[in-house]
Amino acid sequence: MADAPAVLIVGSGPAGLTAVVLLADHGIPATLVERNPSTTDHPRAHVVNTRTMEIFRRIGIAEGVYASGLSEEAYARILWKRSITGEEYGALAMTEARVEERRQASPTSIASCPQDAVERLLRAAAERRGCDLRYGTEVVGYEQDDEGVTAMLNGPRGYERLRATWVIAADGASSPARRLLDVAMVGIPPLATLVGIHFEADLTAAIGDRSALLYFLMNSRAPGIVIALDGRRRWVYHRPQFEDSFSADDAAAAARLAIGTPDVPITIKSIRPWTMTAEVAERFRVGRIFLAGDAAHRFPPTGGFGLNTGVQDAHNLAWKLALVAKGRAPATLLDSYEIERKPVAQSNTDWSVRNFLEGGTAVGPGNMMATMQLEADGADVPQILAQLQRDIDAERDHFDALGQDLGFVYEAGALLPDGSALPALADRAAEYVPNARPGSRAPHVWLTRGGIRLSTLDLFGRDFVLLVPADGNDWSAVTRAELPVPVTVYRVGQGGDVKDDDGTWRSHYGVAGDGAVLVRPDGHVAWRTQRHPRDPSAEIMRVLTMILHG
Repeated sequence: MADAPAVLIVGSGPAGLTAVVLLADHGIPATLVERNPSTTDHPRAHVVNTRTMEIFRRIGIAEGVYASGLSEEAYARILWKRSITGEEYGALAMTEARVEERRQASPTSIASCPQDAVERLLRAAAERRGCDLRYGTEVVGYEQDDEGVTAMLNGPRGYERLRATWVIAADGASSPARRLLDVAMVGIPPLATLVGIHFEADLTAAIGDRSALLYFLMNSRAPGIVIALDGRRRWVYHRPQFEDSFSADDAAAAARLAIGTPDVPITIKSIRPWTMTAEVAERFRVGRIFLAGDAAHRFPPTGGFGLNTGVQDAHNLAWKLALVAKGRAPATLLDSYEIERKPVAQSNTDWSVRNFLEGGTAVGPGNMMATMQLEADGADVPQILAQLQRDIDAERDHFDALGQDLGFVYEAGALLPDGSALPALADRAAEYVPNARPGSRAPHVWLTRGGIRLSTLDLFGRDFVLLVPADGNDWSAVTRAELPVPVTVYRVGQGGDVKDDDGTWRSHYGVAGDGAVLVRPDGHVAWRTQRHPRDPSAEIMRVLTMILHG
């Protein structure tokens, strides 16, 4: 039997690769196996939201993601057209006010980078860390007992049995692991059957200065959506799959109709049929095996949360597995993974379905009806176009859901509620207000340390962090206490370890007087207090004991 890693990861999509990288950063040996010979050659997803970019910034690939994706200018525009080069019917652009709001909320920005590039960057990050990656290796069975999991593998090394203490099954929407574990998916019937055509064609001259992130095609001969991967040569065209079989010639003909120029040179790179579903696994854990990414949830791409939810699953789980593997936390901490992540997955599923079904004439079924009316070329075309633009404007939150991105909150799990309420917002998916209520992502605030500018988010990632006011009572005894896990204390403010230049950290974190905020390694708030305890070390010991028991 092969040597036992602490964690076996199945699947090298964004969730699996993020998990192996983060576990390496926590000093935990992990083996990743992938049944395919390499990372994906098909773009699949492309939206990398702000929270995921914060995670990628932490592991060192954010700049690579930006460089491999679409320009910020093109990202800010979405067009409704007859074809990529044809008549324009409507448009949506990100406002300067919204761009500034995003700049205030995070040290990173949302990106559009095709999944094949994201996976290559993650794989390179894993290889730099010396991670054990085994491609062309399939898991054909699992056996669990009280001490670990034995996985039966079949790959270049032949048939072998690998022993691990824990398993992360991040093996995609069809998830063989989920089937082997007999975990059902719960949701609604499939919404559509489509085919994704990845092609190359130089459209720089044809597009000119009217580049865009997405092209919604209102054309009964070429319905669907074209995603600009680099805004110049690389594209993905998602269209309904009407045919039982679909050849490369069929794909080229469909892509030319989508472009609107019949004689443009085109190269088909890959073709992938797929089914649009909206389902969440009934369980995220079976004994020592955890489901993550598309193995745990799959939902429409309307909103762009699929890849991101999976990466954030791994971010949530990695630090917990690390503490348990090191013997610093009880195994009950791992119960908090499903408690925290399943509601987020359900929320993102519901949001994506809403975007698909309730888009009026702009998105989903209503868009095809509007297309048919436009092609009828009746007297009501001006009214149809006016309604289309109204519906497009109403869908702004669909494409710019900052609250859904940064404002999700764990209501229970590895945290201690403080009884505070969330900020009152008219639309929680669209609006984001920084807050440090336990369970929330700790807010971004610019700080300086030793003359170097950094974000509060740069303080999080490895250990628990306690943020306290520089002008308050002393919490330094916490750093000398024998605690179950390391806790780093930062005094924030003038005269502190880190300086709060614009004076916003107290308001963003909701800290008054001698209060403090305890932040988990994944950057979510675990505990907050408004008073300085008589014995800080004893208080933090009490808090950590409760948190680590999940």
